[in-house]
Amino acid sequence: MTRTGPRSLIVLAVLGLSLGVLLAGRVPSTPLASPVTLLLVALVLLALGRMVTDRVRPPGRARPAARPATPEQLVRAVVLAKASSPTGALLAGGYLGVFVGLVPSAAEALRRDAYVALAAAVAAALVVGAALLLERACLTPQDPGPRG
Repeated sequence: MTRTGPRSLIVLAVLGLSLGVLLAGRVPSTPLASPVTLLLVALVLLALGRMVTDRVRPPGRARPAARPATPEQLVRAVVLAKASSPTGALLAGGYLGVFVGLVPSAAEALRRDAYVALAAAVAAALVVGAALLLERACLTPQDPGPRG
C-alpha cells in the first residue's frame, strides 16, 4: 500500500480554495451542520484509528481484550482513510476559499457565513489529520509500506 502523500492533498486543497473563492457569495449559505458533521466524522475516524491500532499491535503489546484484526477489516479501514483524506483536503480548501471570499463583505449575514465556513474548514482539516492517522494505524508492524 502506498501511503497518501502531502503533494496530492495540497493540490486538492488549492483546487478547493480556488473554487471556494470563485463561488463565494454565489452559493447558498454554509449550514451550521457542516462543521459539526465534519467534526463528528473526524472523531469517528480517530476512534476507528485507535481501535485498529489496538488490533494490529503484536500479540505481546496488544490490549488483552483486543482481538486481532482480520484482513477484511483492515482493507475497509484503509479504504475509508484513503477516501477521507482527499475529500477532507478538498473541503478544507473549499471552505477556506469561501471564508476568504466572504470576509471583506460588509453584510452581517455574509460575515456569519464566513465564520461558519472557517469552522468547517478547520473541521475538514481535522478530518484529513484523522484519516492520515487511521491510514498509518492500518500499517502492520512487519510492513511499513512505501511512501508515495
